Amino acid sequence: MSEPDTTADTLPAPPPSRWRRRRRLYPVLWSLAAAATAVAAVLLVPAQWVGRAIPGHMIVDDGAVAFKPGGANTTIDRLKISGLEFFEPAGTILFTTVSIDDELTVAEWVQSWLSEGIELHTRESVFGDRTSKEQREYNLDLMAASVDTAVLVALDHLGIEMFDATGLSFDSTVEGAPADGTLDSGWVIVAVDGIPITSLNSLQDLLAGREPGTAAILTVEVDGTAQRRDVPITLGAHPDGDGGFIGIRGVRERLVRRPLPFDVDIESGAFSGPSAGLAFTLAIIDALTPGELTGGGTVAVTGTIAVDGSVGSVGGILQKAAAANRAGADLFIVPSWSVPEAVAGAGDTAVVGVASLAEALAALVAYGGDAVEPGLSP
Repeated sequence: MSEPDTTADTLPAPPPSRWRRRRRLYPVLWSLAAAATAVAAVLLVPAQWVGRAIPGHMIVDDGAVAFKPGGANTTIDRLKISGLEFFEPAGTILFTTVSIDDELTVAEWVQSWLSEGIELHTRESVFGDRTSKEQREYNLDLMAASVDTAVLVALDHLGIEMFDATGLSFDSTVEGAPADGTLDSGWVIVAVDGIPITSLNSLQDLLAGREPGTAAILTVEVDGTAQRRDVPITLGAHPDGDGGFIGIRGVRERLVRRPLPFDVDIESGAFSGPSAGLAFTLAIIDALTPGELTGGGTVAVTGTIAVDGSVGSVGGILQKAAAANRAGADLFIVPSWSVPEAVAGAGDTAVVGVASLAEALAALVAYGGDAVEPGLSP
């Protein structure tokens, strides 16, 4: 009688199949995937929802707007100049932008706490009562006005007057003054007793020689039309000195563009806001004059420009400084009161503050650029 075969009972059990091991991992993988999906879903939730869930806790209660580093963009390829000699610069002038995100997610809100380059602001402080679309249109209008001013200031610096003053407009009248109830803020004063008025100085000089109580005839153009009207008025006593007094506020010259044998324009494209004004002014001067305004380097610029050449403040300085540094700018020119904030975001890019076009040109000379002498001839 043969002995029973016990070989099968004494051998070790075969290892689990690869399929069985995978099957055991599936629940773990599904759990991890579900957790990742849940976290991603939460991070993509609008941050304002969190503010509503935790009222009074954070800025997102009323809607948050994030300022993020934007870009540093070349100016020279946006200049459109005809009828004048164009000097191709070796250096580069950049205008900087800030990215404004008004649809903040929880992830972006968390990132704003971790990154010094992202700042949160209330929607009201940035947009006022405008919608996103209205804010966009508003900023495009600001850019268009900034472009016109940049051309005017640049050419004026080079000795070319683009506009003739043809009268004085004003915003309002002084209560109780001779103009109160007599003149309308939509009118433009073009003459006094037949003498043309082209500037505030010309009006002040004329009135300084008139006695209070003197009758005068003001010639005005009505509501921006060519229709003229003579308005009798009795001059009052000037509260701050001698001479006659009309009593108008917010006085500014009405400028009419001269016909010139050349054209200078800037194609701003989709960019908006007024902060590229100084950059475009410098770019025009650089392109219309020999030599190198930047000394052949890369200069980033931000700041508004006014018709008198003064430089105004802009927002998002920290983010624009980061954009300038990222673009490899050697120098970042900013409004003078913005220097500390710019330095905080500019890294190894040098920062200089200016209050006027003249100071910006002097800063460029100090950093190796060529001086520009007025006197361009078309």
